[in-house]
Amino acid sequence: MVLPPNDWKQPVGEAAGLLGQALGQLGANFAPDLHFKPCEFEALIRVVPDAARESHDQLYIAMDISLKVHAGISDHENMRICSTLKHEKLSAEAVRHLSRKT
Repeated sequence: MVLPPNDWKQPVGEAAGLLGQALGQLGANFAPDLHFKPCEFEALIRVVPDAARESHDQLYIAMDISLKVHAGISDHENMRICSTLKHEKLSAEAVRHLSRKT
């Protein structure tokens, strides 16, 4: 997994929100790519501070697509990716969709 350098400063305020949106869109674009490894997807998710995402809906959609494309990943990898999702940051619609899947 790729981690930011120790002296890297996390963006704050509006910049963090814009970064969260941009990386969320990037994740959604890469999610269906078979060559984009689950560990790379996880690293992309984790690089954005949680505070930079007002909602996790876009993340949930990208995650759902990625996990369908990489259906053969291990339970451990699956749990590592799924653990990045904050259920309290999902809209009611996303929670309903998620509850139908379990």
